[in-house]
Amino acid sequence: MPEYLSPGVYVEEFEIGAKPIEGVSTSTAGFLGETERGPTVPRLVTSWLEYQRVFGSYLGSDKYLPYTVQGFFDNGGKRCYVGRVVKAGDAAATAATVKLTAGAANALTVTAIGEGAWGNRVAVKVSPGSLSGFRLSVYYWKSAPTALFDPDFDQKANPRPTAVEIYDNLSVDEASPDYYDKRVNAVSSLVRLGRLAGDTGGAPDAKAGHMGTAQSGAASTITLASTASATDDAYNGMQVWIVDKTGKGQVRTISDYVGSTRVATVSAAWTTQPDSTSVYYVSSVASLAGGGDVLAQQGTAQAGAASTITLAAGASTVNNAYNGMAVEILAGTGLGQKRTISGYVGSTRVATVSAAWTTQPDATSVYRITPSLILSDYERGDTDSPGNRKGLTGFKEIDDISLVYAPNAQGVAGLPGSLITHCENLKDRFAIIDAAQGSTVSNLSPRDTNESKYGAFYYPWLKVIDPEAGVQRLVPPGGHVAGIYARSDTERGVHKAPANEKVNGAVDLEFPITKGEQDVLNPRGVNVIRAFPGRGIRVWGARTLSSDPLWKYVNVRRLFIFLEESIDEGTQWVVFEPNDIPLWARVRQTIVQFLTGVWRTGALAGATPEEAFFVKCDRTTMTQDDIDNGRLICVIGVAPVKPAEFVIFRIAQWTAGAKG
Repeated sequence: MPEYLSPGVYVEEFEIGAKPIEGVSTSTAGFLGETERGPTVPRLVTSWLEYQRVFGSYLGSDKYLPYTVQGFFDNGGKRCYVGRVVKAGDAAATAATVKLTAGAANALTVTAIGEGAWGNRVAVKVSPGSLSGFRLSVYYWKSAPTALFDPDFDQKANPRPTAVEIYDNLSVDEASPDYYDKRVNAVSSLVRLGRLAGDTGGAPDAKAGHMGTAQSGAASTITLASTASATDDAYNGMQVWIVDKTGKGQVRTISDYVGSTRVATVSAAWTTQPDSTSVYYVSSVASLAGGGDVLAQQGTAQAGAASTITLAAGASTVNNAYNGMAVEILAGTGLGQKRTISGYVGSTRVATVSAAWTTQPDATSVYRITPSLILSDYERGDTDSPGNRKGLTGFKEIDDISLVYAPNAQGVAGLPGSLITHCENLKDRFAIIDAAQGSTVSNLSPRDTNESKYGAFYYPWLKVIDPEAGVQRLVPPGGHVAGIYARSDTERGVHKAPANEKVNGAVDLEFPITKGEQDVLNPRGVNVIRAFPGRGIRVWGARTLSSDPLWKYVNVRRLFIFLEESIDEGTQWVVFEPNDIPLWARVRQTIVQFLTGVWRTGALAGATPEEAFFVKCDRTTMTQDDIDNGRLICVIGVAPVKPAEFVIFRIAQWTAGAKG
């Protein structure tokens, strides 16, 4: 209570009436799958271009996530979290130290933002800032160059970096607005920086980017030009490149530098000793290393046939040891081909692949066998600290997610059920499940294994254009469907069934579905995607995987998720308020006001609010025992609109002049 201790006028504010409830978003998706690169902690992306900047581009015909994320944005999606899935045990690449100043202590550590061998194709360069501090350049190559080079200097070297990040005028002062942790670690899609133990800070005083003509050279040294730094150890840890004349093309790391004589000692003897004609360039480019994908086996094949490959000595001698794993030809005959191993004979080391090789491997073929992702790779555990959790466990921490999807989930044992269980446990999101590629009408009965009101099932797959390869790809439909959910929510509302909606980006279907086939599939809870002449490819079903008639339709389930989550978030102010008649009345007012607004959008059936919903919060909904134990109970009933799934026009002949 306020205190009134001296005479005067007191003006006080107080709250009365309902508090507004703001409807929650229902269109933010969470995608799980394999990407070219990037972080493994779920990351928000708001466009296809942003996805490419953070996670890379297409990976080939059997890695579906990029195609489905693009389909999401093509069909009206605005926001999605991407959870990159990797094998447990994959390692992140690092560069042990990147020199900032002369002296052993002043350096940064650089680590790839996520696990995997992709980080070995990242390089960093430190040079003086244009105004102050230092400049950090980060380069990533999708295909590794044959030798590391400085892209800022050598513009002709190939391949050019796929992605470049540049941060200028960085500081190692934690109080500075340009502190590298704020400028780089907060936004980089490629690396994370750290301080070397014992680092004392400072700006670069080494002349990174220095270029000149050598005065002389010896077996393991080079004498730099008179314009070089006079500071001892100024170039230690940097690279010296011979860019023209004698010794052109060689690169070595400087291990010691004497400023008074300008003699740089290099880490390994020159193949061709530089001389007074050699043009050199000093750079601080450092490649990350040590990143790795968990491998089952790698080596050079002994032989190959139309549908087999004989593995190298040292491969497992256990029958079927590699079944279900992917084998990729990394070099030699058959370069670039990928297949799945369907059988393996340990005594002969002969692996049978699922489809015949386009180019048969031979004894020159270098292969890599990678274990397939399994359910635990998608689920991950709670072993990581909050804010660093991955996979479905990471999605639990993100309240914004309302749709959950993993392309080709049927290809991972147990994953469809895990996605649905995730949604059932949290009760604030909905799972989209695809049929397996090649499924036929006779073998589709998804409710037999995943009966749920928190998921929907879609069939068949879509054909889309891969703009990089210029060919059609067969992809699962769920990403496009998630985009349609988002588009329908935005344009019409969550109460509108996400069906009879055009699928943007699809050029054809895996199988054409007839009305007779849909007559079989629709009662089973299979939402069919069909092609209609003159109307394009459309989603032609809106059923959940539930056998309960109350929760038959996708829009009804998602409308209730919207209502429940909005009321939950909009009534947090009620907690610990005095639990008595004034509070009950205010809660009633708040929810009635919210539901009236929902009714006016057309989401609830009924000609009046009284027909559309009721709200009770009084002595009829709670006992004295409830009140004594701190429970406020409010009972709400709503009448959701149902979709016109079967539109029937009954027509009869009419005799002129007859009375109806």
